[in-house]
Amino acid sequence: MEEETSLRELLEIIFAGKWIILGFTLITLLLTGIVTFFLVEPKYEAKTVLLYHTIQQVSENYRDTGRLETLIDNYSGALQIRMQDYISLAKSEEVLTGVVKRLETELEGMPLAVLADKIKVFNLLNTNLIEITVRDPSPQLATAIANAFAQEFADFVRAENSKNSQKILTLLAEQREIARTDFVSCVEEMNELLKQPDNPVLREQLQFKLDMAKQNYAFFEKKYAELLAAEEMGLAKTSVTPVSQAEQPTVPVAPRKELSLAIGVCLGMLIGVFVVTFRRYWVTSGLTNKQFL
Repeated sequence: MEEETSLRELLEIIFAGKWIILGFTLITLLLTGIVTFFLVEPKYEAKTVLLYHTIQQVSENYRDTGRLETLIDNYSGALQIRMQDYISLAKSEEVLTGVVKRLETELEGMPLAVLADKIKVFNLLNTNLIEITVRDPSPQLATAIANAFAQEFADFVRAENSKNSQKILTLLAEQREIARTDFVSCVEEMNELLKQPDNPVLREQLQFKLDMAKQNYAFFEKKYAELLAAEEMGLAKTSVTPVSQAEQPTVPVAPRKELSLAIGVCLGMLIGVFVVTFRRYWVTSGLTNKQFL
């Protein structure tokens, strides 16, 4: 028949070995304190925030006039940027290299992979804000990296927007030229028709075609001028704007000393309880060295 240990007996075992448990608790607490306060290098965290502007995207696939008109009217001088796409590219080699160039003295010899590990970029939930956090043993360096990275990231987005705006301008220029060619062709057809005997039906059809060609040409001419002006004024370069500069932190965020000490106490107590209960089991079970041979 198996012996069962009641709760009362277990509590008595623990109480009897309270000094052993206390000893292990103090030892683990001491070791945890030494590691936390003296061996683990403290890390500071600097934060900065960027504001993401929502703007509409125009795809090269939309080449018919009606759909293109709707998209261009929503364009408002810039292109749609998917926030998550740019966040995924935030720690690209281009951006990190720019940070290293800005902080050439402070980051001399630091690999890009190490720099990337110090930086976290994420979107604040349900907002148009992008938060950048940098952790480093030096609070001054963490602040410098955060501010430099925010500026480089904003420059990167502006450069990408500029490339995209050039694509839409090229598309509009192509469509404008096609519309102009159609309009000139219609004008020439009308001039030829006017030299011939009067044909009201044909003239009405050609006049309608001419009016449509003129309308299309005027539309593309207007939109091209508007987007060109927007590009020159830099409207497409305001999609990401720094909201606040990173301030130098004064309190380290790691290691979390209180949490580490609490874990050390719990671990010491668990080890102590295990040793006490195993010791009691060993003594009362009647096992001898011969039984193990």
